[in-house]
Amino acid sequence: MIYFFTKRQGENSGRKVENWLKERAINYETLSPYTLTSEHLWQMLRVSEEGFDGLILSKTRAKKSWQNLALRGFEYETLTVEQMIEFILSYPQILRTPILFDETRLLVGYHEERIRAFIPRCYREIFQARVMEEEKKLYLKTYKDE
Repeated sequence: MIYFFTKRQGENSGRKVENWLKERAINYETLSPYTLTSEHLWQMLRVSEEGFDGLILSKTRAKKSWQNLALRGFEYETLTVEQMIEFILSYPQILRTPILFDETRLLVGYHEERIRAFIPRCYREIFQARVMEEEKKLYLKTYKDE
């Protein structure tokens, strides 16, 4: 199952991800700060290359978010993994968005090239076969006209 986490409906990059999934008829489940669970966070961590640092807003880039939560001086680096998960569930505003993940992949933000990894293999094979067929037709037409 592919999960799509977003904090607010209608945010630009979240809308792009959701449109991309719908255009390709890819099944997914939308997660919000209210439906996010510790199991979801554990799954994100399992497939993340950067751990929590890749999932949460940095204090320097999102200073206002941290200040609004009255967490400006808070040092989350000292927390255990379980404590950090509970912290995120209490303050989901610190998560980056959108987050797209499944059992083996994770994508934070909208990246046109990297999101293609979420296209099921059978669709990629069909697409590749169509591209090869079009290239073959173009090749034959080019040399037939000469």
